[in-house]
Amino acid sequence: MKLVRIQELSELTGQSLAAVRRAIQRVGLQPASPEATSAAGFRSNSTAYNSELALLAIYGEAEALDPSQERAALDRTRRELAELQLAERRGEMLPAEPVRTAITSVAMQVRSQLMALPSRLSAELTSMQSMRAIEMLLAKEINAALADLAEVQLGARQAEVVEEQDD
Repeated sequence: MKLVRIQELSELTGQSLAAVRRAIQRVGLQPASPEATSAAGFRSNSTAYNSELALLAIYGEAEALDPSQERAALDRTRRELAELQLAERRGEMLPAEPVRTAITSVAMQVRSQLMALPSRLSAELTSMQSMRAIEMLLAKEINAALADLAEVQLGARQAEVVEEQDD
């Protein structure tokens, strides 16, 4: 029988110390005797638990012991992976990093275009008297900036990834 402390259970399971304590208390798991704790190499005043029973308390007996559920979960995961791979081959999905890079590039271009508007238009706007004329000029310039952005091409690496997806 292997003994573990709550700290070790927390690290093994990725759950907080409080969550591990609650799980152990919920099932009424008793700590190992001081003699068994000392024999396992812990200080005699340490609290240690049977590792198998503690893991059952944390994960639940059915989840920890039922091989058919484990096989079903594995089959489900394999099926989901196969569906993702098929979608990627069909070109329905793209790898996240090139898409993220392309979107970041476009966002930076949008920002740059919009940030340039005040300096480009300030002289012209100060001479305008009509609110309607100002609105029309702003709308025209914003539409022109957006039209330029609509023509943005993907970088060479992003284009390669997209082409690979089409094959």
